[in-house]
Amino acid sequence: VNVAHLIADMKLDAPSIVTALLHDTVEDTEVSLDNIQSEFGSEVAHLVDGVTKIGRIHFHSRQEQQAENYRKMIVAMAQDIRVILVKLADRTHNIRTLQHMSPKKQKEVARETLELYAPLAHRLGLFRLKTELEETSFRYLLPEAYHHLQAMVSSRQGQRQAYTEGLIGIIGDMMEDAFAGRESVVVTGRPKSLYSIYQKMQSQDLEFDDIQDLTAFRIVVDDVGQCYQALGIVHANWKPVPGRFKDYIALPKPNGYQSLHTTVIGPEGKRIEVQIRTHEMHQIAEEGIAAHWQYKGGESKGVDEARRFSWLRQLVEWVTQLNDPQEFIHSVKEDLFEKEVFVFSPRGQLFSLAKGSSVLDFAYRIHTDVGHQCKSAKVNGRMVPLKRKLDNGDTVEIITSSNQSPQREWLDIVRTSKAQTRIRSWLKKQQRDESISIGRELLERELKKKCKNGDGKKEYKQNFDRVLSKFDVRDEEHLFTILGYGQISVTSVVNEILGLNGNQRSGIGKGEQGDELVLQRAKEKSPLLAGRPTKSDGVIVGGKRNVMINFCGSCSPLNGEDVKGVITRGRGIKIHREGCKYLLEADEERRINAVWDEAAVARPRHIQLKIVCEDTPGILANMSRAISSLGVDIGSVVLKKLRNGHGIARFGLMLSSIDELNAVVIQLQQEQGVLSVERV
Repeated sequence: VNVAHLIADMKLDAPSIVTALLHDTVEDTEVSLDNIQSEFGSEVAHLVDGVTKIGRIHFHSRQEQQAENYRKMIVAMAQDIRVILVKLADRTHNIRTLQHMSPKKQKEVARETLELYAPLAHRLGLFRLKTELEETSFRYLLPEAYHHLQAMVSSRQGQRQAYTEGLIGIIGDMMEDAFAGRESVVVTGRPKSLYSIYQKMQSQDLEFDDIQDLTAFRIVVDDVGQCYQALGIVHANWKPVPGRFKDYIALPKPNGYQSLHTTVIGPEGKRIEVQIRTHEMHQIAEEGIAAHWQYKGGESKGVDEARRFSWLRQLVEWVTQLNDPQEFIHSVKEDLFEKEVFVFSPRGQLFSLAKGSSVLDFAYRIHTDVGHQCKSAKVNGRMVPLKRKLDNGDTVEIITSSNQSPQREWLDIVRTSKAQTRIRSWLKKQQRDESISIGRELLERELKKKCKNGDGKKEYKQNFDRVLSKFDVRDEEHLFTILGYGQISVTSVVNEILGLNGNQRSGIGKGEQGDELVLQRAKEKSPLLAGRPTKSDGVIVGGKRNVMINFCGSCSPLNGEDVKGVITRGRGIKIHREGCKYLLEADEERRINAVWDEAAVARPRHIQLKIVCEDTPGILANMSRAISSLGVDIGSVVLKKLRNGHGIARFGLMLSSIDELNAVVIQLQQEQGVLSVERV
């Protein structure tokens, strides 16, 4: 019933309200979807089914399952946006009743809400819902930081309230002089949420007292013309801060948000943030996509509304194009939850990209071919390097050349998942094309060498199907590819074609046999893997222990974590943690299965922890004592003091397993004054 009240408050249609009432019935009772369809119709049954499926999703599962869960959620959203609106209402009800859960469950739900559902609410323009989700999650996830900030805000409540009321009166008088007799002009002041204040303090390294714009003032008028008139009045009375004016009326956000934003120097020299919008814009700003049901008379269905959101279309594109679970999850998080920057093409077309995007990202945003052939660019009429970061309002012109092609270094320049994916795909295709050419040449050369009569092409055609079956390959192109990559011996293929040495073990096979052949070929190429005894260092690669390996210094895998190997050129097998960006960038054909050797003694490895803590006397000693109590060696420690009363400590630790790391993290999280602990 509480969820239905929330949906009714959003002023959604009747099927949405009925869905809110029934969303738990399929899971919690013996009522089936067929029962719901017969009683309430196919539309309600469809919505209940979508909400039920999302309810079964757990977003902290293993990588492959997590990727599939994201896919299910995105598909459900794309089919009917009302599904996610009901789910958001359900999550809001859950977050309001967190006090009935265990502390562990509270943090789990709060973290998932802060990482997934609050950003979704923001993207959909549901700002009231988003604020509640953030505030409550913040309180349960970082209780000490929350209550400390709450106390700081409360201590200045009276002073701030008087200041706010005074400014509302001043702005109201300004508007009354200009809009005489128009009572529909509304001036309000809204305090910023604790979580938004916390984020600003963290991101800008500010003390609480350094933040002046704790209240945002809002002017709501009748029409667009009055918006600009009100802006002129504000700027005529108070000096605007350069670079802080944003016109979201002329350039609306992708979720439909429209407003004028400006920051001015007000009374007492303090900065004041002012937002100006119409009444309709205000309702859309507060209620987001839900507001469109009112303004369109309830005729617009969820699918039509979903098409308004470019980011949702992009997510659907990821669903259909990306098969790698690591890359898919990375793309969703990067493109769904990041802030945006708005730029123009030379013809005035508006484009939105993730904040921090480069000129090269813009080229790929226009079209994949434009990105591939991007040679140089102009920003605001001036030549700039491809790595140049874009700012709001930039006009970008891309200069292409048919002789240009993607470079591996471009992966360090681009910010968006689309550009990264397109560049990786092109590089992999080039490597694959090269491997096909090499594989074809190797096979033809070996056939000529071993065939007594002719060049062996006749025998090749006659026995080709047998070769496909024997070596478990799909077609001729696949055969050339794996020959070129060295995943299979060209000698074994030729012997099979010519009927030589029939008992010789051959084929890439699957599983351990395939890995063994990858290793065999790698040993032929690498002096580190052949000709002398090697060490496994506690990792079994391709079913073998006698393999020379080294560990990725970026991800520093620990015993017990899921790992994978990558064959390097001349440096053995490099072991990566699942999810490592360097593993993601490696060609799939160079990846090889790896597991920890349970019979081996785990060797300590250097791991860095980043700890955000309160800057209080003895905090560093307490954290060091907590770590040492577990028998863990501390190799280094650095503490950086921030201006907001917090500090960042970086501990270099020698750890043998993921279990040891988890024990250290749990121990530190229990220390008073510790706000967050993360591995870096």
